[in-house]
Amino acid sequence: MAKAVGIATSSVVKIWHDHGLGLYWWRSFKLPNDKGFAEKLHDVVGLYVSPPAHAIVLSGAR
Repeated sequence: MAKAVGIATSSVVKIWHDHGLGLYWWRSFKLPNDKGFAEKLHDVVGLYVSPPAHAIVLSGAR
């Protein structure tokens, strides 16, 4: 984002912080130990890629 608007990364972080925003996955991603994770991931991504007619996707993420 910083590169796209031509400002320093630290400025973007400060602006986001001032508005209660933040990066949750920055240069890393941790896979859970849940044995059913792959199946759950497939189901969730499937809703976005090919949603059923009249579907709505709600997320509990902040």
